[in-house]
Amino acid sequence: MNGFGFLWHPAVGIFLAGGAALVATSLWRARTQAQELRRERAGESLDDFLAALPDADPTLARIVYQTVQNIAFPTDPIPLRPGDDLIRDLGFDLMQVLTELVPEIARRSGRKAQTELRETSVAGLVAMFEAQT
Repeated sequence: MNGFGFLWHPAVGIFLAGGAALVATSLWRARTQAQELRRERAGESLDDFLAALPDADPTLARIVYQTVQNIAFPTDPIPLRPGDDLIRDLGFDLMQVLTELVPEIARRSGRKAQTELRETSVAGLVAMFEAQT
C-alpha cells in the first residue's frame, strides 16, 4: 500500500463531497442574501443611515458605516441599516468582529478598542464606541 491509501477509502470521498456541498451552499446563500439586500435597499445611502441615528455622533456613525461596509462588501457596497446584525445579516463571525472590525473602527475614530459588544448590530457598534470618551 502506498502512502495515499487513505484517499481510496469511501468514507473520505463521502466526507469531501459533503464538505464541498456545504461550502457551495454557504457561498450560494451569501450571494443570494447580498443580492436580496441590494435590491431591497436600492436608493438608500449613508444619509439615511445617519438620519436613523439622530442622537449618534455623525462622525463616529459615518466611520462605523464606512468600515463595516468596506470589510463586509469590499467590491460592491450594500447600504447598511442601524439594525443590521453583523453576524446574521452581514456575514461576519464574532472573531472577525473583535479582531478586525472593532480595531479598525478604533484606529479610524481615535477611540479605544473594546471587546465588550453588547449588541451585534451596526447601531450596537456605534453605541459601544460612543460609550467611550
